Amino acid sequence: MNVFKSKKKPEYSKQDPLPVSLTLNGNTLSFRTDLTPGGKWKTETDSTRQDEERITTLQRELQRMHKDMKQLEDEKLAVLEEKYLLEFKNQLLLEMVAVSQLDAKKNVEDLEREKLKTEALKWELANLNIEQSQAQDEELG
Repeated sequence: MNVFKSKKKPEYSKQDPLPVSLTLNGNTLSFRTDLTPGGKWKTETDSTRQDEERITTLQRELQRMHKDMKQLEDEKLAVLEEKYLLEFKNQLLLEMVAVSQLDAKKNVEDLEREKLKTEALKWELANLNIEQSQAQDEELG
Protein backbone atom coordinates (compact mmCIF):
# COMPACT_ATOMS: atom_id res chain seq x y z
CA MET A 1 0.00 0.00 0.00
CA ASN A 2 1.50 3.31 -1.11
CA VAL A 3 0.51 6.06 1.29
CA PHE A 4 2.42 8.80 -0.52
CA LYS A 5 0.76 8.68 -3.86
CA SER A 6 1.39 11.73 -5.93
CA LYS A 7 -1.61 13.88 -6.43
CA LYS A 8 -2.28 15.24 -9.83
CA LYS A 9 -2.07 18.97 -10.03
CA PRO A 10 -5.23 20.53 -11.30
CA GLU A 11 -5.04 21.75 -14.86
CA TYR A 12 -6.14 25.31 -15.39
CA SER A 13 -7.42 26.82 -18.54
CA LYS A 14 -4.88 28.58 -20.75
CA GLN A 15 -7.37 31.35 -21.36
CA ASP A 16 -6.98 34.78 -19.82
CA PRO A 17 -8.83 35.03 -16.52
CA LEU A 18 -12.07 36.91 -16.48
CA PRO A 19 -11.82 40.48 -15.28
CA VAL A 20 -12.91 40.91 -11.68
CA SER A 21 -13.58 44.29 -10.15
CA LEU A 22 -15.25 45.57 -7.03
CA THR A 23 -16.53 49.08 -6.37
CA LEU A 24 -16.79 50.31 -2.77
CA ASN A 25 -17.56 53.90 -1.83
CA GLY A 26 -16.62 55.11 -5.28
CA ASN A 27 -13.27 53.30 -5.25
CA THR A 28 -12.78 50.50 -7.74
CA LEU A 29 -10.61 47.47 -6.97
CA SER A 30 -9.61 45.17 -9.82
CA PHE A 31 -7.94 41.80 -9.69
CA ARG A 32 -5.05 42.08 -12.18
CA THR A 33 -3.04 39.09 -13.36
CA ASP A 34 -0.79 41.11 -15.65
CA LEU A 35 1.11 42.65 -12.72
CA THR A 36 2.33 39.61 -10.83
CA PRO A 37 2.07 35.86 -11.28
CA GLY A 38 -1.09 34.66 -9.59
CA GLY A 39 -2.64 38.13 -9.73
CA LYS A 40 -2.95 41.07 -7.41
CA TRP A 41 -5.69 43.46 -6.30
CA LYS A 42 -5.17 47.04 -7.52
CA THR A 43 -7.16 50.19 -7.01
CA GLU A 44 -8.34 51.72 -10.25
CA THR A 45 -8.23 55.52 -10.09
CA ASP A 46 -6.78 58.17 -12.34
CA SER A 47 -3.87 58.68 -9.96
CA THR A 48 -3.08 54.94 -9.85
CA ARG A 49 -3.12 54.74 -13.63
CA GLN A 50 -0.80 57.72 -13.79
CA ASP A 51 1.43 56.17 -11.14
CA GLU A 52 1.58 52.89 -13.08
CA GLU A 53 2.44 54.74 -16.28
CA ARG A 54 5.11 56.70 -14.42
CA ILE A 55 6.49 53.47 -12.89
CA THR A 56 6.60 51.86 -16.34
CA THR A 57 8.39 54.92 -17.75
CA LEU A 58 10.88 54.93 -14.88
CA GLN A 59 11.52 51.20 -15.27
CA ARG A 60 12.30 51.68 -18.98
CA GLU A 61 14.57 54.60 -18.12
CA LEU A 62 16.28 52.52 -15.45
CA GLN A 63 16.88 49.70 -17.95
CA ARG A 64 18.33 52.19 -20.43
CA MET A 65 20.56 53.64 -17.70
CA HIS A 66 21.78 50.15 -16.76
CA LYS A 67 22.58 49.51 -20.41
CA ASP A 68 24.41 52.84 -20.67
CA MET A 69 26.28 52.13 -17.44
CA LYS A 70 27.39 48.72 -18.76
CA GLN A 71 28.57 50.34 -21.99
CA LEU A 72 30.48 53.01 -20.04
CA GLU A 73 32.06 50.35 -17.82
CA ASP A 74 33.19 48.45 -20.93
CA GLU A 75 34.63 51.65 -22.39
CA LYS A 76 36.35 52.42 -19.09
CA LEU A 77 37.89 48.95 -19.06
CA ALA A 78 39.15 49.39 -22.63
CA VAL A 79 40.65 52.79 -21.75
CA LEU A 80 42.34 51.33 -18.65
CA GLU A 81 43.80 48.48 -20.70
CA GLU A 82 45.11 50.99 -23.24
CA LYS A 83 46.53 53.14 -20.43
CA TYR A 84 48.38 50.19 -18.88
CA LEU A 85 49.73 49.16 -22.27
CA LEU A 86 50.95 52.70 -22.96
CA GLU A 87 52.57 52.87 -19.51
CA PHE A 88 54.35 49.59 -20.22
CA LYS A 89 55.54 50.83 -23.62
CA ASN A 90 56.71 54.10 -22.06
CA GLN A 91 58.66 52.28 -19.35
CA LEU A 92 60.20 49.98 -21.96
CA LEU A 93 61.27 52.95 -24.10
CA LEU A 94 62.78 54.70 -21.06
CA GLU A 95 64.81 51.60 -20.26
CA MET A 96 65.93 51.36 -23.90
CA VAL A 97 67.05 55.01 -23.80
CA ALA A 98 68.96 54.39 -20.55
CA VAL A 99 70.72 51.36 -22.06
CA SER A 100 71.53 53.34 -25.22
CA GLN A 101 73.00 56.17 -23.14
CA LEU A 102 75.19 53.71 -21.25
CA ASP A 103 76.30 52.16 -24.54
CA ALA A 104 77.09 55.61 -25.96
CA LYS A 105 79.11 56.53 -22.86
CA LYS A 106 81.05 53.26 -23.12
CA ASN A 107 81.69 53.88 -26.83
CA VAL A 108 82.98 57.41 -26.11
CA GLU A 109 85.33 55.99 -23.46
CA ASP A 110 86.50 53.30 -25.90
CA LEU A 111 87.09 55.99 -28.57
CA GLU A 112 89.16 58.10 -26.16
CA ARG A 113 91.21 55.05 -25.20
CA GLU A 114 91.81 54.22 -28.88
CA LYS A 115 92.84 57.83 -29.57
CA LEU A 116 95.38 57.64 -26.73
CA LYS A 117 96.72 54.35 -28.10
CA THR A 118 97.03 55.90 -31.56
CA GLU A 119 98.91 58.90 -30.17
CA ALA A 120 101.21 56.58 -28.23
CA LEU A 121 101.91 54.55 -31.36
CA LYS A 122 102.65 57.76 -33.32
CA TRP A 123 105.17 58.82 -30.67
CA GLU A 124 106.78 55.39 -30.70
CA LEU A 125 107.01 55.46 -34.49
CA ALA A 126 108.45 58.96 -34.40
CA ASN A 127 111.01 57.88 -31.79
CA LEU A 128 111.96 54.85 -33.89
CA ASN A 129 112.37 57.04 -36.96
CA ILE A 130 114.59 59.44 -34.97
CA GLU A 131 116.66 56.56 -33.59
CA GLN A 132 117.05 55.05 -37.07
CA SER A 133 118.09 58.35 -38.59
CA GLN A 134 120.59 58.93 -35.78
CA ALA A 135 121.96 55.42 -36.30
CA GLN A 136 122.33 56.07 -40.05
CA ASP A 137 124.01 59.41 -39.35
CA GLU A 138 126.48 57.71 -37.04
CA GLU A 139 127.24 55.07 -39.64
CA LEU A 140 127.81 57.68 -42.29
CA GLY A 141 129.53 60.06 -40.13
